[in-house]
Amino acid sequence: MTQMIHKQHELTFAYIAETDLPDIVAMLAKESVCEHVFFGPNTEQETRAYFEPLVESTRTALAKEERPAEHVFSIRKDDVFLGQCALLPVAFSPGNYLIGFTIDDTHWRRGIGEKACRFLIDFAFQVLNARRISGDCTAGNVGSRRIMEKCGFQFEGIQKSYWLKNGKIDDNLLFGLLNHSSSPPMRSETKNTIMHNVLSKQLVSRWVDLFNKADACGLAELYHDDAINHQVANEPVVGKENIRSMFAKEFATAEMVCIIENLFEDGEWAILEWKDPLGLRGSGFFHVMDGKIKFQRGYWDKLSFLRQQGLPIPVE
Repeated sequence: MTQMIHKQHELTFAYIAETDLPDIVAMLAKESVCEHVFFGPNTEQETRAYFEPLVESTRTALAKEERPAEHVFSIRKDDVFLGQCALLPVAFSPGNYLIGFTIDDTHWRRGIGEKACRFLIDFAFQVLNARRISGDCTAGNVGSRRIMEKCGFQFEGIQKSYWLKNGKIDDNLLFGLLNHSSSPPMRSETKNTIMHNVLSKQLVSRWVDLFNKADACGLAELYHDDAINHQVANEPVVGKENIRSMFAKEFATAEMVCIIENLFEDGEWAILEWKDPLGLRGSGFFHVMDGKIKFQRGYWDKLSFLRQQGLPIPVE
């Protein structure tokens, strides 16, 4: 089971990956986003302390062809981060999942919360074969209550004086949605029409962003430990640490900028056509597995590059 995505209403839902963390950190640092939840605003350390183990357990499960225990998804449109949503198993209640969704405040009032809720309902009942989805929110969270009720959740009760945050007490509202379908579980090939392979295009967009920031360490984190980066004008570079060293050396030697001309995705592969401000053009092929780059091959004219950068030209 590879990293999977679901495309719905022009939105992309993908299992959370390391490349999502900077966006999640920024979102959960906002007071507006955390107004009606029991935590936050968070420091970067607090957000990473929670999400980094979750990212690793998700990556490990997918690498073993297993389903993660907790289903946490990033939400994007055209590679722009919109928020996250989740289905978390309820303890001692097999087949029962707690629903949750958090939308970045720059994308409020666009119907994204409702679309995320409907995606989670589809995923829970069609993929996980859940018997029930549970939901809750503070009494003051009018938006979440409206979304759940609009998506078919039934109000089930109130836990009085349940939440205490920053000296303020609030009630907790309980909701539930039952799976009344009598149809058998979906066949695996049908499930695969809902879930697609790795979001390679998203990862390569992140790669370009880090490349243009000359962030060798950040780039290295996008690769598997045993990854191969083969720029055909040079010898292949094997291993994450060697790839980091390669980028660090190159950034210290030349000023490089990657401008995306075309970026295509075909399952686990992304194809990048690029240019730079000096007129050099090239292409790159990225094989992405389990949310990281396993293999990369690049084509560009080395002689033109050396001349443009004013670097020594090797003598044959």
